[in-house]
Amino acid sequence: MTYWIRGNHEYYHFDAVLKSGTFYEKIRNNVILLNNYVVEYDNLKLVFSTLWSHISEVSRLNIERGLSDFHVVKYNGDRFSADNYNKLYFENIDNELEIVDSKKFIVATHHVPTFKKYPKMYKKSLLNEAFAVELSELIERFKPMWWIYGHSHYNTKDFKIGNTNMVTNQLGYIQRGENERFAADKVFIV
Repeated sequence: MTYWIRGNHEYYHFDAVLKSGTFYEKIRNNVILLNNYVVEYDNLKLVFSTLWSHISEVSRLNIERGLSDFHVVKYNGDRFSADNYNKLYFENIDNELEIVDSKKFIVATHHVPTFKKYPKMYKKSLLNEAFAVELSELIERFKPMWWIYGHSHYNTKDFKIGNTNMVTNQLGYIQRGENERFAADKVFIV
């Protein structure tokens, strides 16, 4: 089975309201589009979410001007704004994590759930709040076995937050050489 979590690019030239919140949609027999949803296999639970991030008032203007999302995504028929972005963030996976009653669960998100081990080349970017949000406390509280994430177009080495393995393996933009650290054969065993 292939699970597809919408990232911000999947909302380009689309109205984000039409695919937000919790949903599970069969695209093909073996492809599921989903968000803020828990899938269960025996005693293992998989939690999927776009995640989004939170944009502060201080960063709002720079991010709305500098990020393509705010020029090509619609929200309820209007221009996409930081307020809409934050609304999507607050519809996140907290509720799904609260109901996970298994010690064996994995979280997969599009957005980056921490600024720990964040790519050095982006450390001073005015757009960072649109790519990552600091959820270390949440990660340590719920203790997923693994947290798989993307969105930064950069592959950091695996690391841990508490007992949680933080993993990314992003292809990124090939034309910009962002695929150099992508490992097509990367797997992990639960």
